[in-house]
Amino acid sequence: MKSSDYDSYQEFTSLLSDLYQCRNMNHRGNTLNQWEKDVLDKVLPLKSFYYFKFLGVLAQYVEYIKNGYSSISNILEYCQTITIKKIDIGRPQIKRNIPLDELVRRDGNKKRFK
Repeated sequence: MKSSDYDSYQEFTSLLSDLYQCRNMNHRGNTLNQWEKDVLDKVLPLKSFYYFKFLGVLAQYVEYIKNGYSSISNILEYCQTITIKKIDIGRPQIKRNIPLDELVRRDGNKKRFK
């Protein structure tokens, strides 16, 4: 991924996240955390500006879905060709055993481990 692709992706997902927070403002009605307050404080004073940004990002989102829809059958065919690999993770190696008599103090009380 090129740097410009990443920047575009970052801006796209950030705008979708901001849009989601504005949607939650009307649909959730719960108390906001600091991050949500910061997003709303950034968006609400510039409502008309963000309206066009949100409209653009939604149009771009629909275009991504439209362009990617034709490749779904190719992706499904590829997924069906993948074989399941069994990965041997092995067993844990025991370095040494702790004798149980080490766990009892002289006064008879057991040591507690957290």
